Parts: sequence; structure tokens; C-alpha cells
Amino acid sequence: MLQVAAEPQLNQIFSELFNRATDHELYLRSPARYGLQVDTPLTWQAVAEAARSSGETAIGLLPAGDHVPGVTGSGAAMELAPPAGREVVLHPGDSIVVLAAGF
Repeated sequence: MLQVAAEPQLNQIFSELFNRATDHELYLRSPARYGLQVDTPLTWQAVAEAARSSGETAIGLLPAGDHVPGVTGSGAAMELAPPAGREVVLHPGDSIVVLAAGF
């Protein structure tokens, strides 16, 4: 992992998160999986709490791209660790990046 090479102090954190015994992996999930409405303003905290209620940890957002100014197709940038109070508007095709055990 390039992140660990740049910041060695993160090695222990990543080791705990991705330990084979815990079987946690990163997934892209639809907002509908958590009962979240699209085209409605929410805080990132509300998104994270919805994922947590399903036993998953939301760590970021991957926009579909077609609603991001200047971006066409799936070229939008993933945003990791948004501030809890940040307002987000989820759109059709957006994905929530989560850490979860199993698919």
C-alpha cells in the first residue's frame, strides 16, 4: 500500500482493518441499500449512521460523474473521510464506499 509507504504510522491501523481473520473489505454500495433518498440534502453523518445501522462503516463517496460539473461518464473523483457535518446530495448511480465483512 502506497499510503503506508508515505505514512508508516498507518501500518498498524491498516493491518487491523484488513486482517484476514476479520474478513473486512472495501465495497461500493448503493444509497438504496441503506434506505437513503437520492436528490435530497443529507449530512455525511446521516449517511455514515445509515451504513453503521447495517453493520458497515462508510468511509467515502464515489459520485457517478454525470452530475459533477465538467465530468462526463464515470470520471468523478472519490472523496474519502468527508467531515461529519458536510452536506451531501446523493444522485442516482452514486456509490458509498464502505468497510464491511463479506459481500
